[in-house]
Amino acid sequence: MWFAKMKEENRKYVWIAVMFLIVAAIVILVIVQAKRPAGPNFCKDKIDNDGDGFIDMSDAGCINGRDKSETNLAVACDDALDNDGDGTYDMDDDGCMNITDTAEDDCGDSVVSGSEVCEIGGSQTCTTSKEYSGRQFCISQGNGWYTCTKTQNCGDGICTAGAESIYTCTADCGFPNSCFDSDASATTDYTTSGAVSGRLNNLTYSINDSCAAIGLTEYSCNGNISTSRNVNCIEFGYNTCVNGACA
Repeated sequence: MWFAKMKEENRKYVWIAVMFLIVAAIVILVIVQAKRPAGPNFCKDKIDNDGDGFIDMSDAGCINGRDKSETNLAVACDDALDNDGDGTYDMDDDGCMNITDTAEDDCGDSVVSGSEVCEIGGSQTCTTSKEYSGRQFCISQGNGWYTCTKTQNCGDGICTAGAESIYTCTADCGFPNSCFDSDASATTDYTTSGAVSGRLNNLTYSINDSCAAIGLTEYSCNGNISTSRNVNCIEFGYNTCVNGACA
């Protein structure tokens, strides 16, 4: 090594030169720093510069006393930025619970923003799997809705179209029309007295075959609806009509 081959006296001069250069560099840096315009040290001015309720080193945004800003760009609620675009920022934003809150778009600021799907306390109309109307409420984190809870049901006095019918909810929609003929097997045997019974427009009925002089009114069913036919007993070889039958 060339340095090792130098005479002892020459090596001493080299060391002196190196030390001089180091000292000179330090002096130059100090002079340059002294001449650089000094900005305000917001982290040691005893003022709450960012309005978050904390001053200087008590503010999480201050790294040290030379920090030029109390804001903390790593924390959404202390970075002096309107992160969720609702017109307010940091602790003026209802979404910020404290200065360590990492999101301004939390539920509670009345604005659906960022990753939010809904606002806390919010609700909307919905339809259940069985076609009942209902309401669903916002999950507390604002990232979705709870299951639709029906506000209608069978028995509430309302026949809900699509969800209820006379076949699925008679309590609300009533009963289907019906007809039963007690002498159905003898529709052409006018000597048998019978009756029809059932429901029509949600009203129950029961009608007996009847006589008027020699005429018979014979009741029967046409599907779920009752019908009648007037018969002249004499035309069918009978003499009279008694108790709802030709005789």
